[in-house]
Amino acid sequence: MCGMVTAVASDALQQKDMDLAAAYSIVDGVLRRLAYSRTEEGFENIYKQATENAASVGLDPPSEVPGQARKRKLPEKFKFAATSATTDHAFPTLQVYYRVKVYNVFVDTMTQELHRRFKGGDNSTWEILHAFHCLAVPENWKTASIATAAL
Repeated sequence: MCGMVTAVASDALQQKDMDLAAAYSIVDGVLRRLAYSRTEEGFENIYKQATENAASVGLDPPSEVPGQARKRKLPEKFKFAATSATTDHAFPTLQVYYRVKVYNVFVDTMTQELHRRFKGGDNSTWEILHAFHCLAVPENWKTASIATAAL
């Protein structure tokens, strides 16, 4: 689902007649979709869809969590320092592993990159462009707030 949203946004952002305010609106929509995708419900929907698609082409997901089938033996010289920080984390299910190690990392990386590329560190560029868009489009003049007009 995220791939479809980002593909549509990418196509729209590459149009020659795309104005900057519309581009920021598109990016804002993608960020809202990614925020939903980061929820448990969003992951459950994607995971269910992925397993159904895999089953439809005859693929079965792995039966065990990668790296947990065989425990590594801790060398004797490190046994005194074996704490929860030095031992590997065990995931209770394959689904939890995919959510934590693959899905959330992907969604977080995509969100961070969109923020970095379009909204900047302090978000001032976004606010200025949004205020300018409100003033430049006559349809928005009636709904522009005083705070936006002051910028």
